[in-house]
Amino acid sequence: MTPDVRTPAEVADDGVSIEKIVRTRRRTLSIEIDADGLVVVRAPLSVGVGRIRQIVNLKRSWIEKRQRIARDRYPQTLAKTCREGEALLFLGQPYEIRAVDEAPGPLSFDGAFRVLRSDLCRARELMARWYREEAFRTIAERASWYAAQTNLRYRGIRVTEAKRRWGSCNFGGDLSFSWRLIMAPLEVVDYVVVHELVHLERKDHSRIFWARVAQILPEYYLRRKWLRENGHLLVL
Repeated sequence: MTPDVRTPAEVADDGVSIEKIVRTRRRTLSIEIDADGLVVVRAPLSVGVGRIRQIVNLKRSWIEKRQRIARDRYPQTLAKTCREGEALLFLGQPYEIRAVDEAPGPLSFDGAFRVLRSDLCRARELMARWYREEAFRTIAERASWYAAQTNLRYRGIRVTEAKRRWGSCNFGGDLSFSWRLIMAPLEVVDYVVVHELVHLERKDHSRIFWARVAQILPEYYLRRKWLRENGHLLVL
């Protein structure tokens, strides 16, 4: 199990606030801006706070730009009400929630999300469970297909509750994916699957890593761009 050490908020020398530092056995450092504009740093266990502050300082312009974008988008990132008539995304397309008096189960899908009227009060719970099941089924299927095509072998797949980290790969060869990814178009799902499969060979984001991704998905950058611009919409 990869260590996950979380430290309280730090403030960089120039006043940039770091909401959270997450330390794991990763090799590289990354800076993330969450949905409401807070800064989260993911760092190797060996990188000290001083070095983290230096890197954050160097990225100040980028951080402030991303914070402005996040705050402009914030209203769109709020949780859905899951009420009748509301549309939810599935594989990139919006589908309405419709209340019905008869159905094969509490929730069914046939071009619309059909929820028994008596179960509308727990529609969010039903939707979350349905998404998790669909995410696991679809992602496992896509990972199996790409693994066979590329000879990149993983140990297992799991679906997580992550809100912004779409996928990850640990040193044991396990792949993890946010169930929210199933709201994105299938070609975007494929991009994240391939991204994590390639991490089985390369743990960094070097030119060699991206060249390998491009070998499998020549237009991966368009799929990555979609996720960067629309990931905030993948909420329930």
